[in-house]
Amino acid sequence: MDKHKIVLEYPLQTKSENIVWQLIGTAEGLGKWIADYVTRDGDTMTFTWGEVWTHNDTKVALILDIQPNRYIRMKWDYIEHEDAYWEIRIEKSDFTGHLALIITDFADDGDKDYLQNLWNDNMKRLHEISGF
Repeated sequence: MDKHKIVLEYPLQTKSENIVWQLIGTAEGLGKWIADYVTRDGDTMTFTWGEVWTHNDTKVALILDIQPNRYIRMKWDYIEHEDAYWEIRIEKSDFTGHLALIITDFADDGDKDYLQNLWNDNMKRLHEISGF
């Protein structure tokens, strides 16, 4: 099955790369807006949605590349397509100095809208907890 690259841009109302990085580049930060619980063990992160003692969904992502205060690139361990990854990148506007998050992900045929809605919902949670 083909994977289609999706790139989404979300402007942020902050100029602090360090604060944004704490929310996108650490397990603790990702656990505040992407999943209910996130843990890191070396080059893997485990994402859990739901309570660990009841019904939940757990997925493991391999960290492919990480550049502090710039981006984190991961790949779900169950995805067989070798080029399919997901990345959260911090971009800074030369004009305003404000930051934006650039999300790169890959969708199966027919799942593009679902994936965009999923990232939109994640960004709403990020905004709610951070204010930016």
